[in-house]
Amino acid sequence: MEKQTYQKEEEVQLPAFLHGFNTGYLLAEFEPEFLEKTLSKMGNPVTSHHKGMIWGKKQFEKERQITQLNEFDKIRNRGIDRDRDKER
Repeated sequence: MEKQTYQKEEEVQLPAFLHGFNTGYLLAEFEPEFLEKTLSKMGNPVTSHHKGMIWGKKQFEKERQITQLNEFDKIRNRGIDRDRDKER
């Protein structure tokens, strides 16, 4: 089974994948609706560029979720700090 995964990874052309990744990341950040329409029209990922776009989109979404979680933690901690100040 590992052999199949390795072969699939070999099929990815790095420059095209990286260009697609960067394109997907930037579009996810600044034009998410356009990216969704584009990816849905493209269908199943066949090219390295298309695969890169999908991974770039996923990376942006992952980073956005981490940022949101960090913001929630800050808000929660501010509330905890205010509660501690009230108890004093």
